[in-house]
Amino acid sequence: MSRKPGWRGALARGGRKRGMYEDRIDVAPLWIRPLILAMNLTPRVLAALFGDGSFVKLVVAVLDSVFYSFVMIPFAVRSYLRRQYGKRVWRNVEYGPRERNRLDVYLPDPELGHGRFGKSVILFVHGGAWYWGSKTYHALMQEVSFPDSTVVCINYSLHPHAEVETMVHDISLAIKWTHDTICKQDPAWWLTDSPGGAPLILVGHSAGAHLCALTLSLRCGLGPPLPNPTLHR
Repeated sequence: MSRKPGWRGALARGGRKRGMYEDRIDVAPLWIRPLILAMNLTPRVLAALFGDGSFVKLVVAVLDSVFYSFVMIPFAVRSYLRRQYGKRVWRNVEYGPRERNRLDVYLPDPELGHGRFGKSVILFVHGGAWYWGSKTYHALMQEVSFPDSTVVCINYSLHPHAEVETMVHDISLAIKWTHDTICKQDPAWWLTDSPGGAPLILVGHSAGAHLCALTLSLRCGLGPPLPNPTLHR
C-alpha cells in the first residue's frame, strides 16, 4: 500500500490518527472551537516536522492532556452549577445500603408538555475503568442530550472496595429504585404498549456500559446466577 511522501503524508497520517476532538466541536461553545482546532492541528504539525517517533508521541500525549483539561474546565463548572443550584434536581438520593449507593435525578421542564417525568427515564451508569468516576460529571446530560426526559445518574461501588458482582448488584438496586420511585408513579405511563407510554432506558459509558450489559444479561437469565455480594461500606 503506497504512502504519501514528505510533509503532506505526515499531515495526512497525523490527521487520520488524531481526530479524537473532531466529534466535539459542533457542541462546543464558539469561543473554545479555535482551541479544539489547535488540538487537532498540533500533532499533525509535530509529525510533519519531527516524524512519528516516540518523543513526538510523548509530547503529543502531554499536550493532549493539557488541552483536554483546559477544554473541560467550562463544562466542569457548568456541571457543578447545574447539580448544586439547578432546578428540578433530586440530589444524593439513597437507593441501596452501601456507601456509594447514591443517585441524582434530573427532571425535565414541565413546560415542554411531557408531564412530570417527560417522555422517558434514562438511568445512566458512569464509566471509569471500574475504579473511579462520579455521577456529578454527567450533570449536564439531561439538559444537553435528553431535555424532554428524566435522567437518573448513579454512583456505584468501585474496585478495589468491591468486585464486579457487587457493582452489578448496585445497578440492579438502582433499576428497582427507579422503577418503584419514578416509573410506578403513573402505571399508565409505565406501560410501554399504552398510548404515550415511555420506557426505562439503561445507558452506560465505558465500564458503565459493560456493567449495564452484564446486569441485563444476568437479570434475563443469560448467565450464571450472581452470588450474594459482600457489602462494602
